[in-house]
Amino acid sequence: MISQLRARLARARPRWLIRLRSCPTALVAVLFLLFSAGAFALEPVKIAEDVYAFYGARGEVSAANGGRVGNSGFIVTARGVVVIDTGGSYAHAREMIGAIRRITPQRIRFAVITTPFQEFLFGASAFRDIGAVVLSHAETAKLIRQRCEECLARTRRHAGEAPFAGTRIIIPDEQIEHSTRFNLGGRTIDLYHFGWGATPGDLVVFDRPSGTAFTGALLSVGRIPDTHDWNFTAGWHRSLDQLRALGATKLVPGYGEATGKAQLDPVQQYLRELMLAVKAQFDAGASLSEAVERTQLPSFEHWDLYALTHRQNVHRVYLYLEQQDLQR
Repeated sequence: MISQLRARLARARPRWLIRLRSCPTALVAVLFLLFSAGAFALEPVKIAEDVYAFYGARGEVSAANGGRVGNSGFIVTARGVVVIDTGGSYAHAREMIGAIRRITPQRIRFAVITTPFQEFLFGASAFRDIGAVVLSHAETAKLIRQRCEECLARTRRHAGEAPFAGTRIIIPDEQIEHSTRFNLGGRTIDLYHFGWGATPGDLVVFDRPSGTAFTGALLSVGRIPDTHDWNFTAGWHRSLDQLRALGATKLVPGYGEATGKAQLDPVQQYLRELMLAVKAQFDAGASLSEAVERTQLPSFEHWDLYALTHRQNVHRVYLYLEQQDLQR
């Protein structure tokens, strides 16, 4: 792989080296991306006929994983490819595009963003650059507009500039507000919005011929769910109930490997236990810091990011309960 990349670099030199010679920082970034590609080579996992997933790394975003912590995937039809979630950086998305082209010569026509988290959307501009239509729910587009520039700047400070070279924030070209269905090349693909679940603009992409649903952040397997955009009502539970009733035989979660409907139960159990445990601390008069320290859920300690994300979740639920109490 490294030798192939060096050969590509040598062949490409006349087209780009002169332009970059006067900008050492840009040259370093390009070299980093080219020579680190071997360490992050993407291999799509076949989920069903013409349906593939890219699995993200475990853990939080870091320089080591280049922001590639969320799952993404694609569906091949007779008239083009539909990509689900666009990766954690421009470089990540470019590798996705390369991997897709190794599978099919079909044009990438749509890139659907299911969730307004950086690992699902930072690569969107790479898909727009090749002519794909980037699509999301209107509420997701609103959150991208409000916060993603600062999120990208913060990520670069935390994980370094090089992994995110070329990454830029774009607002999706098409925005939907309700569930919709489209047919591409004779293949029926549904975009479901079940309401405010994990985020206000959750989308589930359901490939009806294969029975495969891409769930975005509604479902995590072996990873603590992130409540950053949860409104702490029953909406997340309702979304998971509707996902269970959808008829999908395979679920590609936002994090973790493809699974079946049984894995919806642990997520709902975590959300219920989280609310009950924090409420117990709040009702007992615990302070915010005390609640964060005391609210432990041993059944979920083995899940990824328990030490970090669970504490953040406790913090958010406590503040929600405090706000509700003040409004009484």
